[in-house]
Amino acid sequence: MSRRRTAGFTLIELLVTIAIGAVLIGLALPSFTDALRSSRVTSAANEFSASVALARSEAIRSGRTGYMCASVNGTSCGGQWNDGWLVWTDLNNNAVADADERPRRTESVRDVDLTATASAGGSTTALKFDNRGRLSEGGKRDFVLKAVSCRSGANQLRKFELSTTGQVTMEKDKCP
Repeated sequence: MSRRRTAGFTLIELLVTIAIGAVLIGLALPSFTDALRSSRVTSAANEFSASVALARSEAIRSGRTGYMCASVNGTSCGGQWNDGWLVWTDLNNNAVADADERPRRTESVRDVDLTATASAGGSTTALKFDNRGRLSEGGKRDFVLKAVSCRSGANQLRKFELSTTGQVTMEKDKCP
């Protein structure tokens, strides 16, 4: 009688391997979620900063008023910054994105919360740059961008300060 040796894994070995894999995935998933949130915040921060720079440079380039405003639909101003924003050059200086004033940039953001505060009575939902690239209404603006579900101590918060000269400074911070 010859003995045959079978090759392969037993059911018990497969179940133990699957259980170990599930535990490892369970341990890695929270850090992956934090990394994903941090990436979204960084991406939104970069887009926001680039949009401010575009509005400012368009105002200087065209010699007209450059606008950046909160926008829900990407074609007109309205809503909050975390809905998205719109950048355009105001050719007729009426503070409205008219049909002939093609948007230079529209952005919408996901899973981030963007709030603004203004000093000296400036608008918290619109930025207006004059032909020298300066904020033409109100004083400096402060913006805070963070992940919607920002875990305490996570590095998922960005603070922006927009000076009256149109310069943006950004710093990373931890969620409260």
